[in-house]
Amino acid sequence: MPRRSVPSYRLHKPSGQARTIVRGKHIYLGKYNSPESRRKYAHLLAEMSQPTTQDIAAGPNPRSLLLVSEILAKYLDFAEVYYADDGKPGKEFRAMIDAVAPVNELYGDSPADEFGPLKLKTLRQHLVEHGLCRTEINKRVGRIKRVFKWAVSEELIFPSTHEGLRSVTGLKFGRTTARESKPVKPVEERLIDLTLPFMSPQVDAMVRLQLLTGMRPSEVSTKTRKA
Repeated sequence: MPRRSVPSYRLHKPSGQARTIVRGKHIYLGKYNSPESRRKYAHLLAEMSQPTTQDIAAGPNPRSLLLVSEILAKYLDFAEVYYADDGKPGKEFRAMIDAVAPVNELYGDSPADEFGPLKLKTLRQHLVEHGLCRTEINKRVGRIKRVFKWAVSEELIFPSTHEGLRSVTGLKFGRTTARESKPVKPVEERLIDLTLPFMSPQVDAMVRLQLLTGMRPSEVSTKTRKA
């Protein structure tokens, strides 16, 4: 009888989850080095040792039993590649980690299909109480919805889960206790005058055009390319 290789207990760094790989499938076990994850790992090895158990290593639980932490870990595996910048984790990937960290903290052990609108609103209030500004909270909530949309596309959760989350609208100006971000003010003109001598002729002309017209950088660069 061929000898079976023992799958190793590993750390998934982006999520802090423990995982093992069996027959090419990633199985997430819970928080790395926690007693719970060690028990799950031992249980998995015990079941794999039974000759009558054929499907234990075929993958994680049926989608209706997947935990939120498992969904997040799988998504971060995907996002680490999808949002890579020159082969390295990009800005959006790091933003995704910030967005899903409190989800894992509050609801990581909950069934993924039970993560509904009320839980998302509770999470949103958690961000409000931690002092994040309204626009940043809306961005993070949008990223969380994106995770569950992806999970639907991978048939990891039922479509109704994402549909429920879509019903949670963004925080509106003046209708929330979340603080507002400080307005972005224009650079003082005297500072611009000090930097103009160090600019190339092309950039110098673009900056002067912005001062005269009030164009955004993207607008003046578009006009310049067309010219």
